[in-house]
Formats: sequence, structure tokens, C-alpha cells
Amino acid sequence: MRKVRLGIVGYGNMGSAHGRYVTEGKVDNVEITGVCDINPERLKVAQSDFPGVPVFEIAQDMYESGCCEAVVIATPHFAH
Repeated sequence: MRKVRLGIVGYGNMGSAHGRYVTEGKVDNVEITGVCDINPERLKVAQSDFPGVPVFEIAQDMYESGCCEAVVIATPHFAH
């Protein structure tokens, strides 16, 4: 079975937790293929956590890149 290519929007506490679940094998048939955050420091963390995975400051850019088929939105509640 092929893996679903997952992007994460918001790489703070919840976004990074979702990323860990995937990398720890707790989510079957999913791979992280893109991360988006408006905070450059969080993008540096994402680059460290997922070497080679593209990072984006603008969610629309990630969507249009074609790097992911699904996204998890992990932004603060007021930003959903």
C-alpha cells in the first residue's frame, strides 16, 4: 500500500506532536512531505526534524507545490 503524503500547517506544539506520531510509526501509511509555519524558527526545527522535506511560510504555496495530498491544520484555534 502506498503512503499518503501529509503536510503540516503550524509546526508548534501540536504540529510537531503530529509529526512525531508519523515518524514514530504510530500512523500507518503516512509520510510527512511538507511543513508550513509563519515562524522562521519553527521552520528551522521542522527542517531538522524532517531533512529534505520542503518547508513553506505560506500555506497556499505548500498546497500549490503538489508535495502533499492531505494536511493537518495545527494552528492556534483563532487561526483555523
